Amino acid sequence: MQNKNIKSVLFSLLITALIIPSVASAATFVDVPETHKHYVAVEYLKGSEVIGGYDDGTFKPDNTINRAEVLKIILQGSSIESPELEGESEFSDVQKDVWFAKFIMKAKEIGIVKGNPDGTFAPARSVNKVELLKMLLIANNVDVSNYATSDQTFLDADKDAWYFPYLNFAQETGLIRFTGEAKLEPSKELTRGEVADIMYLLIALKKQNSSKFLLEQAELQVASAMNLLNVREYDDAYNAADIAYDFSNQALNVDKNEANKPTIQSAIKLAESIKQLIDAYRMIVQQSNCQGAIELANTTKVTATNAWEFNNDVQKVARLIKDQADSLIAQCEEYLAGEGEGE
Repeated sequence: MQNKNIKSVLFSLLITALIIPSVASAATFVDVPETHKHYVAVEYLKGSEVIGGYDDGTFKPDNTINRAEVLKIILQGSSIESPELEGESEFSDVQKDVWFAKFIMKAKEIGIVKGNPDGTFAPARSVNKVELLKMLLIANNVDVSNYATSDQTFLDADKDAWYFPYLNFAQETGLIRFTGEAKLEPSKELTRGEVADIMYLLIALKKQNSSKFLLEQAELQVASAMNLLNVREYDDAYNAADIAYDFSNQALNVDKNEANKPTIQSAIKLAESIKQLIDAYRMIVQQSNCQGAIELANTTKVTATNAWEFNNDVQKVARLIKDQADSLIAQCEEYLAGEGEGE
């Protein structure tokens, strides 16, 4: 048998084998289906009347967001009322009858924005990550003074910069995550979907003492991870599973009812097993490490079984995870056997 490159073989074998039934749900926006990485956040914000979308039924999650749009999301997501303007706008480029005027003027009133020295606001200008974080955290009265320093390595962030306390707080509390190699991309221009994610995660942070809310959101993130894995978006799937894991652990920390512990422990183990399964696939696709993937897939099966043992209600999902781990193991073993035969 002719020995083939591991990636070409496993792409054909494993990708074909990865047939995970999508977790069915009705998407509000035609361009944010359940397989989209921003699906959970966008659906939550739409249900909370924080966002509205466009008349054509789209949300345009990949469009760069502008200052006017971001202020609407910040204020409505933070439950800050923005009454209609009675007087004139204070900015020469913001007419009082445009939809975003009330949000801009309310943001100025509470000190989120100031405007430009020439009397303009530039509502159509894009917003980068640290600009968003500063506005969002000020609007929610978040004290970041204890986050001015950090022992962590930040390859693309200046620890002496004005934005560092906001960026550090966001990273420490899970509002943002490293993109790889300890990078946070502070100057990255944000999309509508990315802002929706950060707003959603801040709302979750504010509700961190509600185990019911956290477990509900963890369940949604687990479903999202499975759907993303189904379309081979490994990194996005892992991120969703990681959020589910964080939410579940926080629920365990705040829920003092012993009767709820098994359910919460099950949620933790379920999210952990999905992370392990995703890592096993990434080990193949990104590292060409089939033997390592087999070992991790076996660990995945144990973790999924633990989730099932804590709470029988997760049996269906746990079994699905174990089946996928078995499929991965079988395909890898077949590949390794063929590789051993040589030519």
